[in-house]
Amino acid sequence: VAIVNSLAIVGNQIRLLLISLPRILVFTFLCGVFWEYITPLYLQYSISDPYDVIAYMFGGFIYWIIIRMQLKKLRRS
Repeated sequence: VAIVNSLAIVGNQIRLLLISLPRILVFTFLCGVFWEYITPLYLQYSISDPYDVIAYMFGGFIYWIIIRMQLKKLRRS
């Protein structure tokens, strides 16, 4: 999520920022499904773990909390 946001800022594509919780969760879910279910189809040493998808989404949730705290701090200053 942080890399996507960094690229959106560098590319001046602010509309693509992942700041809202639903967008972050959908993005991390789709990334998790890709890495855990699509990647093992073409990388033999890759294995699927459904709990990793949950971990990706939890990481996105934590990222959202941090972003939210930072935005509040910026608005106060």
